[in-house]
Amino acid sequence: MIGNLRKDGTNAPMIVCDVCRERITDFQMGAAVFPLGTPNGHISPVLHAHKRTCHDAADAQVREQGGTPGWDELRDHVRWLAANCGLTPATLADDEREREVLERL
Repeated sequence: MIGNLRKDGTNAPMIVCDVCRERITDFQMGAAVFPLGTPNGHISPVLHAHKRTCHDAADAQVREQGGTPGWDELRDHVRWLAANCGLTPATLADDEREREVLERL
């Protein structure tokens, strides 16, 4: 899930593991888990999980809901998410306040 930590008067968004509820701090150790084979046009839920320690449990949750689990690297998932929201590096660099917040996180 995407969570928000209040830090020094600023909201600090972060990705939190849907299995253990701990922050995923290393994108290389994170996965986005989702059901494969959903119908065209259907929006499916995505679970964020730590690789190794929580990934199997996230797969099991997808199976419990009748799906076949698939997954993407967290790094790719976040890139595609940003692109689908219209964010680009130039967009972020244009806002001085956002740049300052990103540097503090």
